Amino acid sequence: MSSDAEKRRCRNRANRNRRALLNEKKKYGWYDDGGGKRYRIGVDYVAAGELEKAVEYFRWFDKEFSDDIGEPIFLLHWALAEYRAGNLTEAKRRLKIVMLSNPYMLPLQFGEPQEKLDIWHSPNWQTPEYLEEVGEFLAEPSEGEREWIRQQYLSVSFKSLLAEFVAVHQALLHEREYSRRCELTDRWRKFELEHLARKA
Repeated sequence: MSSDAEKRRCRNRANRNRRALLNEKKKYGWYDDGGGKRYRIGVDYVAAGELEKAVEYFRWFDKEFSDDIGEPIFLLHWALAEYRAGNLTEAKRRLKIVMLSNPYMLPLQFGEPQEKLDIWHSPNWQTPEYLEEVGEFLAEPSEGEREWIRQQYLSVSFKSLLAEFVAVHQALLHEREYSRRCELTDRWRKFELEHLARKA
């Protein structure tokens, strides 16, 4: 559990980075965020216990950075914010996106780490090594939330999504022909979009 001082630091940092982003847009007409502070803001709001601000920021991010695939820790905190706000359908959808961003993160949350898969990992934050670099941010979920994550991960819906992800990315690991790689990528994108659009 974060101390009051730590929560205050997280809240202040989130507010400061949010202002910096808005000032960049005002000054340049776009966001000059090579350092990735756009990912830290939501994480800090969640860590600070600022649930309303966290949800509002994630929704704003979705509009302002609609083509941004996000980053696993950022996406995990997005799912947690939606869950804590009672937006369970959206929380479940966001948790699926977390799983696809790094297939090792969710099982680690409930104590059943996944061995490294024989798949094409892209980008680097899809790897298990990434989790070693961000360990400090993996402690946010409560025990109850870890159980919710476990139940979702072991559900038919999550299993079918992960199975297709692994099948396609395993094929990509060994496929060298450009046209075939494009076919596999298109197949995955179509499946992913259709799956994430479902309510169940």
